[in-house]
Amino acid sequence: MSIVDERGPGFSPLQIRVAGYTVTGVAVAAGIAAIFDRSEVVTASDIALAVIALAFPIWAPELFEITTRSRGRTGRGANPFMLIPALLAFIAALMSDFVSVQPLLIGAAAGGAVAGGAAWLRRTRAGVTGPVQLVVLAALAGAGLGFGVPALIDVRFDAAPAQPCHATVTSMYVSHGKSTSYHLRLGPWGAMPQGGGVQVSSSLYAALNPGDQVCIGLHPGALGLPWYTVRQCEGPS
Repeated sequence: MSIVDERGPGFSPLQIRVAGYTVTGVAVAAGIAAIFDRSEVVTASDIALAVIALAFPIWAPELFEITTRSRGRTGRGANPFMLIPALLAFIAALMSDFVSVQPLLIGAAAGGAVAGGAAWLRRTRAGVTGPVQLVVLAALAGAGLGFGVPALIDVRFDAAPAQPCHATVTSMYVSHGKSTSYHLRLGPWGAMPQGGGVQVSSSLYAALNPGDQVCIGLHPGALGLPWYTVRQCEGPS
C-alpha cells in the first residue's frame, strides 16, 4: 500500500519527503556538532534527530528512493544520504574508549535487527523498487545507532567522578592510512589487567616515551559501561 492510500495523518507525499530530508539535513548538522561538542543538549539532539531521520525512509520508503547509475545501468533504490546521521553517531561514539565494547556490539546487532526487520515489513509497499537495498541500508543505520546511541548516553551523561589509575606505556606506534593516527600500548592497570591499546592525540604521543606512566581516569558510565580517558601525568606519579 502506498503512503497516498494508507490511513493516517493527512500529509501529502511531497510534505513527507520534504520533512524527511529536512530532518535528515538537520540531523547531519547535529551529528557533526556532536563530534566536537560533548554537551548533553547537543548529544540529546543528535540522538533524537538521528532516530527520527531513520524512521522516515522506513515508514515511507517509496518516497526516499533515488535513481542511481552503475556500470552503465540505471536503477532506483534507497537514498544512502539517510545513513549519514547514524554514521555520525557511530563516529562520535568511537571517540571514547571503553573497557569492553561487547555490550555495544550487542546493541549494534539488536539495532540492526530491529531497523532491518522494520524495513523488511515495509519493503512490499507500492512504489518501492529497491527492497533489498532498503533492508540493507536500514540494518546498517540501525546497527550504527545501536552502537552509537548507548555509547553516547553512557559517556556524555556520566556525571560520576573518575577513579584515578596509572599505566605504563609499553610501546608506541604511528598508523599511516587515509589519515595518521597515534597509538599507545599500555601495560596492566585497574580495569584492564591484561593491558591494551589506545589511540591518543598527536600532542600526547609526542610527549611520551616507552616506559613512561600515563594517568587514566576510569568512569563508571551512565549506563554502567565503564569508559576511560588517558592523559600525561602531572609531576611525579
